[in-house]
Amino acid sequence: MEGHIYIYQKSNIKNKNDILKIKNFLCVALWLKIKCIISEAKMETRKIDYLMFKIGGQLVKVDPDIYYKIRNPGHELPYKKYNGDISSLRISTAGYPVIVYGKGKAIKLVTLSRFVMGAKKGEIVDHVFGDPLDNRRKHLRIVTARQNALNKRCKNNTGLVGVCVRRTRGKYYCIGQFLRSDGKKDTFHLPDCPHNRIIAAFARDKFVLQAGDEEYAPLNFPCFKSEPFRTFLLEEDLRALAKKPIRRPQAAGAK
Repeated sequence: MEGHIYIYQKSNIKNKNDILKIKNFLCVALWLKIKCIISEAKMETRKIDYLMFKIGGQLVKVDPDIYYKIRNPGHELPYKKYNGDISSLRISTAGYPVIVYGKGKAIKLVTLSRFVMGAKKGEIVDHVFGDPLDNRRKHLRIVTARQNALNKRCKNNTGLVGVCVRRTRGKYYCIGQFLRSDGKKDTFHLPDCPHNRIIAAFARDKFVLQAGDEEYAPLNFPCFKSEPFRTFLLEEDLRALAKKPIRRPQAAGAK
């Protein structure tokens, strides 16, 4: 009470509610100041571990050593933009950065991801997060053909990976599906509606976890990779969560 009386007398504020408002304001201001200090500390300790090319108007990320293997910093004369036999860089029609060796008809094309990983003939390089412009080593890996196919971002009519909508006998169904390594396909059918599409996406993610392919096949809901969500999904009866279609009453006299 003494503190309140002191503030009341010294500040000449006649309404005690105003005193509480000022206190709340000071608390918020202090919290914002702390957040600024924390963010500034993070900015100072953040380490930039990559450099970028600009190819065809797009920015490509690479490790610093790869950058200087390709680009000539220009300290030595005669000045060349690229090192060695590299003549240019381009973006392929599929959206992948490509290194061009030589000129004229005697040119050789090597994708930047293969250059970074030193991939041998027959080896497949996969972009972990599906971004062809991110060619840092930690985001690349050597995979099999099936693993590479699992990491494809397929476009469909639902916006969910492994879930599509099909019409059968005049009715629409949402289908969650996943192709296993043995060639068999796991499928999950429900009458189509926004709610059941989510359940079908759960089922597709469940098939991926059961097959042990979650490292390469992207999940619709990545939280299912960790506990307790993983166990919940694997043990849950998803059909019990499905929404049953609403049957509209027939008009009078209709058969």
